Amino acid sequence: MRLRYHLIALKYMTCLLLLCTSVACHKKAVKSKFGEQVTLAAPPVLTAQLMNFIQRQGFDQNAVEDLGKYYLVEKDVLFPKDPTRYDFSLGKHYEHGSLLADTRVIVRSGNELPEVWKGALEDAMGHWNSITNSRLTFELGAEEHLLIQSDGGLLPWDVMAAAVFPCTAAPGPIIYVNTDFKPCGGVTADRAEYSMAHQLGHCLGFTHASWLGHGEAVREEEGNVIGNAMNRRAADPQSIMARRGHCTTWSGFSGSDINALETAYPRSTAD
Repeated sequence: MRLRYHLIALKYMTCLLLLCTSVACHKKAVKSKFGEQVTLAAPPVLTAQLMNFIQRQGFDQNAVEDLGKYYLVEKDVLFPKDPTRYDFSLGKHYEHGSLLADTRVIVRSGNELPEVWKGALEDAMGHWNSITNSRLTFELGAEEHLLIQSDGGLLPWDVMAAAVFPCTAAPGPIIYVNTDFKPCGGVTADRAEYSMAHQLGHCLGFTHASWLGHGEAVREEEGNVIGNAMNRRAADPQSIMARRGHCTTWSGFSGSDINALETAYPRSTAD
């Protein structure tokens, strides 16, 4: 009887050891640039439907991190895991022109948002609104389409801000800002201004515009509307939507940015 008990216990411990070993094989401990230990999990397994949606919108489905209720794609774009939040038939700008049903985007900043980000938000909205031949506008208001809020620990240490990408014909509903961001000396007004202008572009449905400069494969789905056609083969490193890093400072829109917005949301003769 005692021998049988020991055999059962040994079998249980063996299974537990195998399980722990299996979990450990899917994680890798590394050090961040600040020296602290960081555990990297294995790449998440996306559903085929969501993976196809992310790829069709113009993003690299291989550049995905699991943040709990969101997938973080290409380091600053968020996609909810909840499939009920998606219109999986949603197109993209270069196929259909305007994506958003309402081009008057109401924005609200959360009460806990640091002042540097509140100022950056107003400046970034002003920059987008200054593109004169577009009917799209950003406005501050209480009944918002888009909420700007602190991340509450959601974002990785090296991500300054991230936007939820449009999953329907409405703007992306949230931009999270990392209040613990420390690289490059932390958040400054001009870095926050650039970051907020970039994230507002993602909320409109614009993808990263200069993947060629970052060693990524050329993808037919990638890029933004440039003029009357899709500039799928040429990078624009000066675009506000280029992947220039979280420590970049505001230096204005490129000509491609202006063309992209004016083509996707042109001002009508009735305006």
